[in-house]
Amino acid sequence: RQCNLEKDIEDLPEEDFDTKTVSLEERDMIVGKVYRRLMEIESRALPMGLHRIGVPPTAEESIATLVNIAQLDRPENGIKGLPRIIAESVGKDAEGIYRNADRGVLEDVEQLQ
Repeated sequence: RQCNLEKDIEDLPEEDFDTKTVSLEERDMIVGKVYRRLMEIESRALPMGLHRIGVPPTAEESIATLVNIAQLDRPENGIKGLPRIIAESVGKDAEGIYRNADRGVLEDVEQLQ
């Protein structure tokens, strides 16, 4: 199966892009974008796995599923995900927190935990 991250992630360089021409910070931003998208894909996966079809989920699995759903922004419906709502409630920008966490800013990494 083919993964089409280049269609899912904005501002990715073209396939023939020469990575030697960018700074380490620019390279880290590219890697951070891919990593963030992969983590979003992973978080959407069913926490209990597809091998459990037909078996009712445990309370813990149900909670994990609800937490994963609550984390997602749904801009097409005007709904913000819980991390964005929490960030805004303390006067921060969720995208800024994600960017800084990708750069290794410890305070922001801890806020994502």
